[in-house]
Amino acid sequence: MYLNILKKDLKRKKTMNVILLMFITLASMFVSSSVNNITAILGGIDYYYDKAGMTDYFIATVYHGEPQKLSDSLEQIDEVKSLATEDVIWVDLNDVSGDLETMAGSGVLMSYDEAFLTYFDENNQPISKVNKGEILVPLKVMDSEGISKGDKIKIDIDGESKEFTVAGGFKDAILGSGLIGCSRFIINQEDFEKFSNAYDMYGGGLHYVTADDTAAVTEHIAKLDISLLFNGDRDYFQMTYVLDVVIAGVLLVVSILLLLTAFVVLKFTIGFTLSEEFREIGVMKAVGIKNFSIRKLYLAKYFALAVIGSAIGFLVGIPFGKIMLDSVSKYMVFENQNSVFLNLICSAAVVAVILLFCYGCTRKIVKFTPLDAIRSGETGERFSRKSGIRLSKGRLKPTLFLALNDIFSSPKRFGIIAVTFMLCLCPVHMIANTVNTLKSDEIITSFGMAKSDICINMEHQMEYMQENGEERFTAYLDAIEQTLTENGMPADVFCEVAFKLTAICGENHHNAFIFKGVGTTTDMYKYFEGTPPQNINEIALTKKPPKSWVLI
Repeated sequence: MYLNILKKDLKRKKTMNVILLMFITLASMFVSSSVNNITAILGGIDYYYDKAGMTDYFIATVYHGEPQKLSDSLEQIDEVKSLATEDVIWVDLNDVSGDLETMAGSGVLMSYDEAFLTYFDENNQPISKVNKGEILVPLKVMDSEGISKGDKIKIDIDGESKEFTVAGGFKDAILGSGLIGCSRFIINQEDFEKFSNAYDMYGGGLHYVTADDTAAVTEHIAKLDISLLFNGDRDYFQMTYVLDVVIAGVLLVVSILLLLTAFVVLKFTIGFTLSEEFREIGVMKAVGIKNFSIRKLYLAKYFALAVIGSAIGFLVGIPFGKIMLDSVSKYMVFENQNSVFLNLICSAAVVAVILLFCYGCTRKIVKFTPLDAIRSGETGERFSRKSGIRLSKGRLKPTLFLALNDIFSSPKRFGIIAVTFMLCLCPVHMIANTVNTLKSDEIITSFGMAKSDICINMEHQMEYMQENGEERFTAYLDAIEQTLTENGMPADVFCEVAFKLTAICGENHHNAFIFKGVGTTTDMYKYFEGTPPQNINEIALTKKPPKSWVLI
């Protein structure tokens, strides 16, 4: 009897069973791959930093002829255990040319002999040397600028220039994230010495501090009179990989929604099956079969579907997760990029959760009696109207009336169908909204910047620091507007000049990024609370001082 019921159910509900199997497969695939990716990324960042030798704190400075000032000062702090420095030359990427388009932004040029961190090639192998005449380019720059191995790159700094051959790309733990606007270029020591004259003016250091209390380091360097470009603890720079975590998180939410959809479809299927098979259930109870034995009959079917779907999802989830993780691992070093064991655990968890849900959905079997088989599933009594509408009291057409009458008569059944459609649409809308948000013009306002159509790095910003700098810089922006207008591209040009200055509140000192807008007004920025600064000596701050952006 058991086999007959199962065979009849499988033959009669092929479409429903196939749909259910597809949802279980997709849920298992997304759950296993997304959980594996999130685990790999969150744990992988720490592993990557440890592998590269990243310390507790990082500081980037410009020397201005005083290379030992920061080192001598930090050595006086009890919390500092050790300090390592990579001497670099700060370069404007506009001065880097060759087989590539002109780049924008800033970068550092350093000798491999000065390297403190461990840098890895595209195969995750530590880089051991850089030959004379060759240059290593960050993988993120190679991808964004279309640079290939063997291309020629010319670097011109303060009148000194040299052409290099690209030896390959490398992964940089501290400056390799897409959210870091600074790129590192590594050359041979002899080539680096060729730019020794530029070192006096543009020389700086990347400092790696091992300390018991990073807050004490932050407080100390805020009081120093040094050219500090950016600084932060290990956790701060790990946040630069946040977009990779967001993508994996979206996939996890999508997988949960797919699993919920599978549950709704499963509940509808079980309810529909039980309502049709009341005769078989009534007969089984009449011959003495217990409730639990009957429930096991239906659980066997859904267990088989869950196992088959999860097995397919497990197998497909391995390459799917690897594809999704490749975009992240391209710029990072992971200990284990795809844990098969974790995928297996997630797939097994999907099977267990589905079985528990099915067991709860079959509790209706307990209410069935042998008399239901005789009475066609009805008790013969009804004390309320079937629905709240009447054909005689309305002007509805018979077809529309029958449709509405069915909905109002079985709101629970049709509600499940509505929820199923809603859950099916949620993943599509979520992925589309995430992509549109990341590509939106509005997202730049979330980073404390004014909205613009084009954002470029301008090499003439240093003129602002000279005497009458603001007037000269404003005239420079006006000249750009005039040039664009003459070429049929009228535009409003403004600039945001960044300073790294010390903010003091009572006894607390903090190095904050302070942005002075040239050609902007304070109402061009996004505020979560309060109003834009309107009077002299008013400022707008972020809520978290350790990562403050100040607008004046």
